[in-house]
Amino acid sequence: MRTAGRNKGRSPLSSLFFRLFASIMTITVVILLVQFIVVAVMFTIQSRQFENEVFSVYKERLQQALTVASQSELEWNLKSIGPVLKMAADDRISGLILRDAEGNTVLTFGKTPRGIAIPELQIDRNDPSYMSLPEKTWYFSPTISKVYIKTDDESIVRTVVMPEYPAPVREQDVVGTITLYSNPAQTEVFGSVDVLVFSPLNYTITALLLRRMVVAFMVTIPIALIIALVGAQVVALAVSRHAGKIVKVLEAVAGGNYQEPVPHSTMNELALISESVELMEHKLASHERMRQQWLQGIAHDLNTPVTALKLSIESALDNMVPLDVPLLQRMRRENEELERRVGAVLILASMESPDFAVHKEMVDVLDFADEVINSTLADHRVILDVGLDTMQGDRRLLLLVCRELIKNACKYSLSDTPIHWSIGGTDETDEIRMVFSNKGLVAPEILERVFEPWFRADESRSQAGAGMGLAIVRQVMEAHNGSVAMNQVGDTVEVELQWKP
Repeated sequence: MRTAGRNKGRSPLSSLFFRLFASIMTITVVILLVQFIVVAVMFTIQSRQFENEVFSVYKERLQQALTVASQSELEWNLKSIGPVLKMAADDRISGLILRDAEGNTVLTFGKTPRGIAIPELQIDRNDPSYMSLPEKTWYFSPTISKVYIKTDDESIVRTVVMPEYPAPVREQDVVGTITLYSNPAQTEVFGSVDVLVFSPLNYTITALLLRRMVVAFMVTIPIALIIALVGAQVVALAVSRHAGKIVKVLEAVAGGNYQEPVPHSTMNELALISESVELMEHKLASHERMRQQWLQGIAHDLNTPVTALKLSIESALDNMVPLDVPLLQRMRRENEELERRVGAVLILASMESPDFAVHKEMVDVLDFADEVINSTLADHRVILDVGLDTMQGDRRLLLLVCRELIKNACKYSLSDTPIHWSIGGTDETDEIRMVFSNKGLVAPEILERVFEPWFRADESRSQAGAGMGLAIVRQVMEAHNGSVAMNQVGDTVEVELQWKP
């Protein structure tokens, strides 16, 4: 009771709204998260490309600056090279660190990529590291893993150990190192230059662009929230209204009213629901009509033998007819017909149960055919074509099926024409195949519905029968994992049965 009260107090519209809102927001957050990851990956890649491009451009500009400066007959040392290093740098270079041949820092310039100023070093002019260069040609390489130094006539190979960077410079701040040599053979190291590049986040132009992108990204979130709210509200209202109308239709159908109009929607999902409800309504209405016809047919069919039997008994009791053997035989036939019709109703009801199962056994075909023909009392000649000695199936149900088909063929065939019944097998699928054929014509629309429950071709009821016989035939074949079909072949109507043994 507590749960029912809580559910009763909850608004279906608000519940639907929150579910839709949560779904839309989840999708929006996932999209934004994916966009953020993609942007972060692309930013990392672009940052590396940016740094590599700036370093490459600086190397070219430095080579040009050193070449031009060498033409002025300057005496080069670690002090005089400083202005040339600065002149070659553009606004993307955040800082430079000049080292001597031993890796000692002798000059700093600019900032770290994060924008923190690098303290400038005061250089002593009497420092012996300020040595003049006999050569005016400059060479550089992006690596200082090994430095080759030539002293007098002895060649020495020295491995350079990476020195510590001056605070606040970090090792990852250095994009690349340019090694300066004092001879064309690149055997005498004059010094090296560590190049620091502004990151795209700190470089003025790219930082402005990135800030605008971040602002746009942050603006997207509340816009997405508003869109999610509006969209969820619109969809929730549309779905709620449509659901209310569908509930009204279903309640009307449950009450037996099949004329309630079904609402339609422009949303594909809701339109499919409406179409399904409308189809269900039409089918239920059709089944209700057929059920009424079926009940009337059952009443008529059962009433016929009951009335005949009653008349025979009353006539005998009133001494209007003698109570002799012919009368008793007629009464027995009427009673047997009544039993068959009642049995057919019971069988159809039992076969519609989910617990129904067939009991297959080996059946002698000739004995089976004799029993069917003798019990049917057909008023037409039956021509039998047998191609099997035995077959497997539920004998009781197959007897009912074959009797019904022969009776149906006799009822609707032309007078003085035989009924053909063939029993054989199929080579391809190893199935048992029966074909009943008679002269006659059946309308195409009847062929499509003849095996439906309660369907009856003779709507005028000029013929006896509730329209359940062929429905039983279909049920029996489906229980045998088989099939049944009625076809018009020229002026002949054929009913074909197939099932696997």
